[in-house]
Amino acid sequence: MPEGHKKIALAAGCFWGTEKSFWRMPGVYATAVGYIGGDDTIKPTYRMVCSGKTGHAEATLVIYNPSIVSLVDLLFYKYI
Repeated sequence: MPEGHKKIALAAGCFWGTEKSFWRMPGVYATAVGYIGGDDTIKPTYRMVCSGKTGHAEATLVIYNPSIVSLVDLLFYKYI
């Protein structure tokens, strides 16, 4: 991770659309998607998570430069 950057995991529904939106945001260095929370299911699959039975949420990891974009801006970003 580049010096001066921070990271946050955001669970905001479907991670595909969320991740794509963050790609366009100035100050976002990188993104990655995965699952967060849930039970102790080892390597949950997309189908397992979508079933609602594991308790996991789809999440996007965002690595960003806080001198360009604030955490508040990330949290209130309109996904377009």
